[in-house]
Amino acid sequence: MVRMVVMALALSACVGSEDSGSEAAPAGAAEMSEAARRLEEIKQGDDWKPAVGGTSVMVLDDGFAIAGFDPVAYFTEGGPVPGTPEWTYEWRDAVWLFSTEHHRDLFASDPEAYAPQYGGWCAYGVSGHKDGPGYGAETRPQDSWSIIDGKLYFNWNPAIADRFRSQYTQLVDDADGYWPDVSADLETGGRVHRQTGLDR
Repeated sequence: MVRMVVMALALSACVGSEDSGSEAAPAGAAEMSEAARRLEEIKQGDDWKPAVGGTSVMVLDDGFAIAGFDPVAYFTEGGPVPGTPEWTYEWRDAVWLFSTEHHRDLFASDPEAYAPQYGGWCAYGVSGHKDGPGYGAETRPQDSWSIIDGKLYFNWNPAIADRFRSQYTQLVDDADGYWPDVSADLETGGRVHRQTGLDR
């Protein structure tokens, strides 16, 4: 059990403790919140790396927004579809790929309708796990996505995507509050939690 907890902390920026439903004793003023403590642990690890900078959009080593997946396809095809360099569009200082010309044109006509929330970074991470602070964490657009109330969200992994869906209302309120500061940090090349060895 202890080993599983340690592994979860080491591998996931977005893992938080589940709400037990019981009232917790108030923490002392000098005590750090659980989310803040976890974030400090993450910052000490090798996976805390600079964002690309110049954009708040998740742009990774391949140089494309959201790992090169077509954002429109989540709405029209019901899931992830890799884009192609044949159909691109630049928005928010990032290059977006699309699987078809039609998808590219749909995005160009209304990017806010199709782009993932929080620039494609982990919605659970941006929310601060219910007790802050929010931060940028890499996501898995291929298997950790949700469309809720007509908006696209990405998360760290499928388990975190499930947790996000189950606590959606509170987490989105929190993430919306943290996002201006998180996005400003990302635009200046602030550090984010990266997933190493991830096969896309």
